[in-house]
Amino acid sequence: MPSATIPRVLLAALLLFGSAVAVQAQIPFKKKGTDEDGAPTGKDPVVAKVNGEPITREQLASELIQMYGKEHLQSMIGRVLVQQQCKAAQVDVTEEDVRKELSQILERNKLKLSEFKQQVLASQDMTLGQYLRDQVWPRLALIRLVKNKVTVTDEDLTKAFEANFGEKVDIRMMTVVERRKAEEVWKQVSDEKTLEDRTKVFEDIARRFSTDEATRPYGGKAAPLGRHTVNEQLEQAAFALQPGDLGSIMQIPGGHLLLLCVGRVPAQTEVTLDSKVPMESPNPDQPEMTYRELLTKDIEQKKVMQEVGVYYKKIEDEAKIENFLTGDFEVDSVAEPSGAPTTVDPTANRRPGASTR
Repeated sequence: MPSATIPRVLLAALLLFGSAVAVQAQIPFKKKGTDEDGAPTGKDPVVAKVNGEPITREQLASELIQMYGKEHLQSMIGRVLVQQQCKAAQVDVTEEDVRKELSQILERNKLKLSEFKQQVLASQDMTLGQYLRDQVWPRLALIRLVKNKVTVTDEDLTKAFEANFGEKVDIRMMTVVERRKAEEVWKQVSDEKTLEDRTKVFEDIARRFSTDEATRPYGGKAAPLGRHTVNEQLEQAAFALQPGDLGSIMQIPGGHLLLLCVGRVPAQTEVTLDSKVPMESPNPDQPEMTYRELLTKDIEQKKVMQEVGVYYKKIEDEAKIENFLTGDFEVDSVAEPSGAPTTVDPTANRRPGASTR
């Protein structure tokens, strides 16, 4: 079966579902003498003429297949694969579901539909119908396929609560490529005796030499670091520091990391899982929510998206996918014609002795 990295395959599955939902915005009118794509009907309809010389739809299709066929076919394979899973699991995402999701997207982004079309869709050269069909529907379908596989445990809630409301470390960080440079920086900062002087020197060096683009403009300043928010090694190193401490040089992918602790942020002990989430402006249509409910919803969403990747990899590995355009297929899958051949033999242009897999 075709090999593909999961991000690429998921993109194909998420972006290209052709017939799953009928969106009127895609083809507002069907003209007489045209098919569902709006193209002229006939054995080989003419799509254009140049000084009377016709260009047929077959000619156009042939060139497009040569240029974009492999990539687009892989996307279509992903589409069919997920549609098959929806049918088998009796998962149905209706046009009403899609429209409701669109309303929520507009509300979250505080955009009117006209603004969304102009600011978002136009920049992607995409119509509203294409967006609903190719992005919104497949995302909803994949979520529904995996949602019942996800559970939020007490441990998940405890970690999420501690990450948000537990003690944090206020740090400055920088990354430099060479070990020798990292040692020079470490010594220069450690030679300063006060927290204020160490912070000033660290920030100045970070602005000039750090390769971390996210924190470099701010002198290595980042949001206070909580537990269960980064990898365990970095978390342990940061929480081992007290204000003024300069951590040991850590080797990381792409360079060497230096940490300076400038303060500790105490835990918010007045907040519990069952505390009400404050609302900026009361909304009678939106019920009050506890942090337990809010965190549960957030954890579930993150777990679902992780499960989507695992799920798609599994169904792809289990599927029998044969790509006749790229030559990735079983020889026995090519059916013998019962009469005069109407299509080109997929193996006709293959080099003698070339593998069909």
